[in-house]
Amino acid sequence: MTGKEEAAALAQAADAQKQALMGTVPEEEKSGETAENAPFEKGAAAGTSEAGDAPPAADEEPAALSDAAVLAHTASLWQYHPVPTDEPDAAPEYMKEERRLGTADFIASRVRGKKHKHDGTNCDDWFAAAETGGIAIVAVSDGAGSKRFSRVGARAASEAAVGAIYEQLRTLDAAGAEQRTAFALPTDDAAFVEACAKLSAALHEGVLAARRAVLAAFYERCGRAAYTKLLGRDIALSDFAATLLVTVVVPVPECAELLILSCQVGDGMTCAVNTHAPCGSAVKLMGKPDSGDFSGETDFLTSEAMTDVSNLQRRTLVTRGAYDLVLTMTDGVADDYFNAQELHRLYLDLMLNGVLPNVQDNEMFTRDDIEFLRSLPQPEAVPWVNDKETRVALHSAEHLCRALGTTQEALWQRAHVLSLAVADTSLKDVASRAERLKIWLDNYLTRGSFDDRTLALLSWGDAGHA
Repeated sequence: MTGKEEAAALAQAADAQKQALMGTVPEEEKSGETAENAPFEKGAAAGTSEAGDAPPAADEEPAALSDAAVLAHTASLWQYHPVPTDEPDAAPEYMKEERRLGTADFIASRVRGKKHKHDGTNCDDWFAAAETGGIAIVAVSDGAGSKRFSRVGARAASEAAVGAIYEQLRTLDAAGAEQRTAFALPTDDAAFVEACAKLSAALHEGVLAARRAVLAAFYERCGRAAYTKLLGRDIALSDFAATLLVTVVVPVPECAELLILSCQVGDGMTCAVNTHAPCGSAVKLMGKPDSGDFSGETDFLTSEAMTDVSNLQRRTLVTRGAYDLVLTMTDGVADDYFNAQELHRLYLDLMLNGVLPNVQDNEMFTRDDIEFLRSLPQPEAVPWVNDKETRVALHSAEHLCRALGTTQEALWQRAHVLSLAVADTSLKDVASRAERLKIWLDNYLTRGSFDDRTLALLSWGDAGHA
């Protein structure tokens, strides 16, 4: 962590403390939310953690605070205020989905960030997905945090992108026998290149449709009193600014591979994972966050540059390989798992908390596997932002590595048994993996992380790509 990042985290803690001293959340504002996380225990946690200790004294020297101490301090100070009901286009606190897309399991969740909960403002993220002929289409979008109605742009963009690509693929008969044959050819074969070009064109049409949908959402609201009153001015197109990450995944059973195409506008991250590959070489990044004219500035769909197909082509990556997991996330998650090495850790965290498929019933465990499971420490438990009396116990690969004196690589080699560790967490009685993902996104702690979080995944598990 840089000095600037540490200073920002401490400043956030001080600001939260100041606001906490000014008042508490009325009980009526909490009503109805605890039921969303019923498996959690009140009072005593399912596990123990330094993050649950008393906050440091007010006069403690800030420079002496460790990451764990800062997290303990801020976890107790964040307040919860419900989604405002007096604004148009209110976004729900949570969003989740779990279903089959062709031969893949689709699992996705979106949670309102701690900063939005603290301020009583709306979540800005959205996601959408569809399938045609076994081809999966996934989009996630993050509205610009400084723009009051960016959540409207995020929803319009992700839903329009998926719908447009779906219709394009049906029109192209992308799942037809001829195209399927081409997808399995060597990657330098002219027919394979032509088939990929058609998929790319459909992908780009989806992005263009997303931009048109954002413009339409803006035009529909121009001159409406509810919007001008809230802003104190007429709305502008920039008020609907949003990022967009769109991914198309084609199973290629002839070579037991996935053909993946991804286009990215703005920040966030998409990656493909071969969970059977060695740690360190299992993750393939499918794009990178881009910026505008100045450092730290993000490009959005509302930019005129997004009407240029050649620009979209530069933002598109294509790969084919023996992958069995595809992850797409907004920056609220991507900033916490910011490179290929950290994305290995993300996979381990998802396994440890039972989000990814469990081991098969006929899995054989060695004596070393059993001893490893017995050696795992109790999961860390922290107060839930929505209700401080509720504590949530979750595993993290980082905590395991520290406690066991081991490495991510060593955990990766034990990945086939990690899903059993969920039995020690607050998620043990949660059957739905999308619900587990939602709870995990809502509660994992990373210093300086308080944005909305969205993660959508396609998992083939042991089912293969047939």
